[in-house]
This record gives sequence, C-alpha cells and structure tokens, in this order.
Amino acid sequence: MSSLSPLAEKALEQCSTQWLKTLLREFLPQIIGLPNTPAGQQQAKQWDALIKERMALRGLETPTQQKNPITDVRQVIKTIDPQHPALDEVGFTKEEWTEINMPSEQAVARRTAKPIANPEEIVRRAEGLLKSDSWSEIAAGLAVVTGRRAAEVMQTAQFEQASQWSVWFTGALKRRGEEVELRFEIPTLVKAASVISATKRLRRAVDTSERSNREINRAYSHAIAQACDRTFADLVPSREGKDNLYTHLFRAVYSTIATFWYCPTEVPELEFRAAIQGHYQILEEGQTELRRSLAASRHYFDYEIADKVIA
Repeated sequence: MSSLSPLAEKALEQCSTQWLKTLLREFLPQIIGLPNTPAGQQQAKQWDALIKERMALRGLETPTQQKNPITDVRQVIKTIDPQHPALDEVGFTKEEWTEINMPSEQAVARRTAKPIANPEEIVRRAEGLLKSDSWSEIAAGLAVVTGRRAAEVMQTAQFEQASQWSVWFTGALKRRGEEVELRFEIPTLVKAASVISATKRLRRAVDTSERSNREINRAYSHAIAQACDRTFADLVPSREGKDNLYTHLFRAVYSTIATFWYCPTEVPELEFRAAIQGHYQILEEGQTELRRSLAASRHYFDYEIADKVIA
C-alpha cells in the first residue's frame, strides 16, 4: 500500500465512513500527481470507474446510492488541490445527476406549503438574537435574516453592504471550484448594517479558521439548531421528516419572507427565490455569465405567508 503525504492524510478526514478512507488510502496515490493532459484525463476516467466498481462491490450500484461517497471523494481531491484535473472526470454526468435528484424533486412536488402567520415576529426575534452574547444565538439569527448555511455564517460568508436592506454576498458553499467566485446581492430581513456587525461579533467570539466545513457542522450545528428551536418553535410549523428548525428549514423561511417583502411585482417569484438563494450555474467553461438554477429553488417552497394561503 502506497503512503500518502500529510496533506492527503488530512484530506481523508472529509470521508464520512471508514471503508471509504481505507479505499482512498489505497487508490489515491494513482491520481494525486495526475498531469492535466489528455492522457491524464483518460487516467482519471479509468480511476473514477474503478472507484465506482469498488462501491458496487459494497452494494452501492446506482448513482443515487453512490452520491454521498462520491461527494466525499470529490471533497478529498478538492482538499488536496482545488484545481486538480481529476475533478473534471470524477463524479456524475448531468444525466446521472438528474436521476439522482428525481426522487427528491418528486418529494418536493408532494409537499404542501405550511403557513407562516407572523413573519414580523420571526424577524423581530431574529434581530434580538443578533444582539445576544451567545454565539449560537447570533449564528441562528444570521441564518434567519440572510438564509445562509451554518458553515457560511460561522466562517465563509463575507457580507458587504449594498443598500440599507441588502448585502453583496460571497463565500457560498456547494460550489464546484469555479474560477470566478460567485458574488450576488441578497436582501436582508433586518438592516444590512446589523447583519455585518453581528457577523463580526460572531467571528470574534468563535474562531473557526482552522476547521473544515464538515468540522464546523459537527462542532457547532447542534447548538445552533437548539437556539432555533428555543426561539422559533411556536412561530414556524415543523416540516415533515425534520426534527428541528435548522438551517435548511430557515433557508425556506428566509426565502419566503424575503420574497413576500421584496420581490418586485414584475419578477416571477420562482426567479426571485433562485436569485436570492444563489442558485446559479456557469453556462459554459470560460464564461462568467450566470444562469439561475430554478429547479434547486423548488426546495424552498415549503412555506407561504398565511394571508396568501387563506385569502
């Protein structure tokens, strides 16, 4: 078995299962020094097929079954080198991703939007959390008023004031190593200056600079989830299959309130939600033009403002 560099060993921490760590410890040396050439790309394709064959031997035969371990594999490679040439070949095709996401899309279609009766009170409480001395409450408040994930509010998010009620946002997670960092304007449910101030206070209270996104989620997400439950359980109906009112849920709540308050009448609601959630895709390699990924935004239609539901 080939030995790995300290960086590669550290990258293996991105794996969520021990069997995948063992598999990659054996096969990673085959691609770590891969050249960015046609021959290198062909080798990466063969490596991708090999890894998926090994997964199939464990009963993970379909793209849906392989989704999580392949995501871990890509994260390991990206940790070693964000521009590693193997990232172009290791993963799934657009057609496979469609197959993977189809059950999720069908589940979304079966959901019934739950009413939010008092958005003003939700925002009032969130604004109070931003002034708290508790880091978990500050983080929970930021999740509500900006719609950002836990690791984003704890570490990666950078907010620059765009207007009194909006910020320019960079630091989005779940991007694919794009050469041009995604930067887009998002409305804030409280004044933008309060968001920026609270973010600075949170970063002073908790230093996450040496932690990965996965480590941040493991270390801090439970406390943030508890702060969400304590503060908003009586205001936000629980979503089927979810045990707490955590970040994904509050992305839904955020986008519902922000759309209700800020969406111009001439802009389709789905388009507005896609824009403020940052659901964009690069059209073609080398282009910086952005296209909204409308399908992804369907996951944030779990709620509607109550007046719209009962009118």
